[in-house]
Amino acid sequence: MEFPDLKVPKEKLAEFYAGLNELREFQKKPVLGRCMFWSGACDVPPVGSHLLARSWLERIADNTNHVVQIGFGTENLSNQPAKISSRRVGINNATTFPGFCEKHDNEMFACLERNTFTASPEQLLALRYRSVCRESCAKHQMVGCHLPRALDEAAPPLFVMGIAAEMRRCMLLLTEKQALEAMLNNGSSLASYVVRFGKIPSVLTSATIYPLATFTGRTLEFRQEWVTVSIIPTTTGGWAVFSWSKNLPKNSSLLVKSFTKVPRAFQTEALLNLVFEVSENHAISPTWWEQISDHHRLDLMKRFGRSFTVVGDNRPPADTLLVSAKQWVDWQPVEAGYV
Repeated sequence: MEFPDLKVPKEKLAEFYAGLNELREFQKKPVLGRCMFWSGACDVPPVGSHLLARSWLERIADNTNHVVQIGFGTENLSNQPAKISSRRVGINNATTFPGFCEKHDNEMFACLERNTFTASPEQLLALRYRSVCRESCAKHQMVGCHLPRALDEAAPPLFVMGIAAEMRRCMLLLTEKQALEAMLNNGSSLASYVVRFGKIPSVLTSATIYPLATFTGRTLEFRQEWVTVSIIPTTTGGWAVFSWSKNLPKNSSLLVKSFTKVPRAFQTEALLNLVFEVSENHAISPTWWEQISDHHRLDLMKRFGRSFTVVGDNRPPADTLLVSAKQWVDWQPVEAGYV
């Protein structure tokens, strides 16, 4: 899927690729150069933490231990426009980020990595905490890379405003991260809604986002409140999990209430619409990706592509998450409810 308007002029190519390489180097840098478990005063450098557990990725990987991810291609921009395409990624590298030292990575997420998922309070907190840490790490890296350019007097105003908005979101995410660490000792104040599947999901994700549209076609007022959406597998099925702060319930509650109104046969499609509209933190089963129709692959890539064109606090169209008239995918939702 190409973006004809995103072809870089030849005279700007060197500058573009220099900035891109700089961003990629920043994406290797941990926040403050150390483990993200700040409440433990840990100053040990982080390892490559998996946002989605390696054991989860194994359940959807092909026989070479690869999963599919959708990405924004920037190769050979002198001769072709930028494009969205699928690529295979090994499960050792998929969804990793410089988050935690080995000790804390093992200890803090043992309830997810070693235990059967039952949507216990400990597991729900761990899911949200790891997602928030990954999102804040990514924001911190991006702001760190682009802030010097935004401070330049010649910087375009829209660019400056965008970086300022991302800096604020980074601060809000880091504040949420600290609140979640406090819950580790003081008890959880999260609200959650979970769906259990009879089939292993074909797409896994864990993303923390602003809810801006509902599954029933309503555009929400812009509010700075986060909902974490995770889709994870078990040995025979899987789960979808929505988690949010009880202190900021408005948009998250509206999003979840709208999901409960989606007929069960279409809930899988509704979740896929959400995942590809809002998240780059995903892993796709190669077998499933190859089996679906060209039409559905293109639709999902278009949804992913729209996330690159949203500027500032613009909201998506009201019908963004609406499902189609005919069922085409089903992970067999078995039961659902608030926990």
